[in-house]
Amino acid sequence: MSVGRLNDKVLRAAGFTLQGVLSSASIELPDQAARFRQLLVFAHSGGRFWQSAAGRMTGKNPLDELSAELARDFMARTGIDDYAVLYPGDEFAFDLIALGRELGWHHDSPMAIGIHPMFGTWFAYRVVIAADTDFDESVEESMHACEHCVSKPCIAACPAGAVGQDGFDLKACSSFRLKSGSPCASSCIARLSCPVGQDHRYQDSQVKYHYDISLAALRHLGVSDHGSS
Repeated sequence: MSVGRLNDKVLRAAGFTLQGVLSSASIELPDQAARFRQLLVFAHSGGRFWQSAAGRMTGKNPLDELSAELARDFMARTGIDDYAVLYPGDEFAFDLIALGRELGWHHDSPMAIGIHPMFGTWFAYRVVIAADTDFDESVEESMHACEHCVSKPCIAACPAGAVGQDGFDLKACSSFRLKSGSPCASSCIARLSCPVGQDHRYQDSQVKYHYDISLAALRHLGVSDHGSS
């Protein structure tokens, strides 16, 4: 029996403004997770989750650790103790972007980042739980913001020429970010130029945090590929 739409106020207050439910049959999952009926998907938007994490930014993956803690607390409040936290975690690997598309939360943008009609690119998937819950499934039909954007400022703003009408050049983006003194090392000029969701834009410290992590990953790949930093 349905218990209605998933809309947990505690998680919403923590910044998880996007809360969706899918049938586990709609996504290919490992056997350990496929035995559950539903997938509960949570994403943050804007800066509220970042503010919730203030004072806790220690450890290897502080945002993931806080997300997992919030997930466990939510399941405890539902009274269900048999479930699997699929994300964050290393045990399961699957496509978060595919879940977002299935839910109707985002469309692909020229920047190779999902874009939400209200939040723009300023949202991110934080938690996925597989459980035998009975929430209403919440697949939405959403507008593709990029199709209504005539000027496409993200294309003109990208100093690496990586953002294009016909696709995203990951190699050009990565190479430019790795250059000494690159203005895109700890940010993304193209992303900042997008007019969609500007009211929900991350504060500078949050932008830097996420892009510093991705830059470190690029540098690690450079060491692996070329034998030197």
